[in-house]
Amino acid sequence: MHTQIEHHGVTVLLAFNDGEWLVLTRPTSTHWLSLDSFDPGITPESTREEAIESIKTRLIGAPPPNNHENSSSYCCGKCGKRGVRLWREYETFLEQQTLTCAACLEAERGKPIDPDRCDSVGWRVAAVPTPDGSSYWGFTSVPMAAVQWWRSLPLE
Repeated sequence: MHTQIEHHGVTVLLAFNDGEWLVLTRPTSTHWLSLDSFDPGITPESTREEAIESIKTRLIGAPPPNNHENSSSYCCGKCGKRGVRLWREYETFLEQQTLTCAACLEAERGKPIDPDRCDSVGWRVAAVPTPDGSSYWGFTSVPMAAVQWWRSLPLE
């Protein structure tokens, strides 16, 4: 039996099969992921409620603060554009980060950005703010709700 979980506009499926909690993160996928890969504290003895709470807090998470895309800190460091997807340098200290919009990245690279495959462009990755807006998620650690927020922003 599967349990559908909806949180911050993200829907996933949860199942317990052969002594393991499993999650399906995309409706078109057939590949179930082990929940303990997201939360090592989840064991076969964990309750359904514990598994659901883990999915909500660790896998789906929360989107950035309301209206963050229009804040003075979330803007292109080259042209000042706000309200669009921005990228940051990969593996760079926060104090040295420069956010860049698609138009400036395209000008810098000399080629267009593919809107369907653009979470990383060269050595830049999606600039997805943490829930308190003080930093950016690590490239492979962005919760699903925050990914959805970033993808909802226009490219230009």
